[in-house]
Amino acid sequence: MASIKLSSPIEGHRGQKIAEIELREPRYADFMELGSPVVWINMDGGGGFEQETVSITNAWIERLCDIDPNFLAKLNLADTLALRNAVMRFFREARETMELTQSIGSPGLSSSGSDGTSGPSKI
Repeated sequence: MASIKLSSPIEGHRGQKIAEIELREPRYADFMELGSPVVWINMDGGGGFEQETVSITNAWIERLCDIDPNFLAKLNLADTLALRNAVMRFFREARETMELTQSIGSPGLSSSGSDGTSGPSKI
């Protein structure tokens, strides 16, 4: 779970002030329905970079937040970016945990991709 203290509280239902938003941890069904908020772009000659799909990041925030998603439009940019960063942190930490587990040779996990090739998996 991630808790985001808003730099500028917003007004919710019946004038209630929202000063903090909690994001629950993503689950299997969430990922299978929404997918990753970033894609890996391969560059000619090797290497590459991650590119965010903002509409998917938005869907993740709306899905994981503990408030009515209609109130998210009232957030300022700093608080919007804090929510975005929290979602990205979930993915980064899950990937780092997976890579660490694979590097120590945990039983039941393979370093090969779904197509049978070996190499890192990009989320």
